Amino acid sequence: MGAGGGGDKFLDFIEKELIPQVNKTYRTNNFNVVAGHSIAGLLVVHSFHSRPKLFQSHLAFSPAVWWGARETSKATKMYVTSKQPIKNYLYMNIGSEGGEMREVYNSLSQAILRNRNLDLELRLNEFNDDSHDFTMAAGLFNALTGLYQYQQQQGM
Repeated sequence: MGAGGGGDKFLDFIEKELIPQVNKTYRTNNFNVVAGHSIAGLLVVHSFHSRPKLFQSHLAFSPAVWWGARETSKATKMYVTSKQPIKNYLYMNIGSEGGEMREVYNSLSQAILRNRNLDLELRLNEFNDDSHDFTMAAGLFNALTGLYQYQQQQGM
C-alpha cells in the first residue's frame, strides 16, 4: 500500500475546479454530496472535519480511519467536540472488519455519537455478516434513504 496523503490537494481540485465546472455546466442546487469506500471513505471523513461547508452530505462506507497514524480519526474527534454547529448529514458504516480497523472505527463513531450537536444528522450501520468489500452495496440504500429524509426535513 502506498504512503497516502494528497487529500487536501484533491479537495482543492474539487472545490476550485470541479464543483464550479459542474455548477456552470449543469443545473445544480448547491447541495453537494461526497461518498467513498475504504480509503476513499477516509477522504470523506477528512473532508467532513477539514472543509465542513464544501459538502452538505458525507457518505463513508467502511472508511479506513485507522490509516495514517489515525490522524483523520483524531482530527474528526476534535472537530465534533469543539461544539461548533455542524449542519450536515453524515453516514458511516462498517462490515465484518476486526482488529485495529474496527477499534478505531468504533472509537470514532462513538465519539461522534456522544458529542454531535443537533445540527448534525448522523446515521451509523454495522454489517457484521458482510465483508469490507460489500459495505458500500450493503449500506447504500440506508445512506440514501437517510439523506432523502434529511433533505425533506431541510425543506429541499
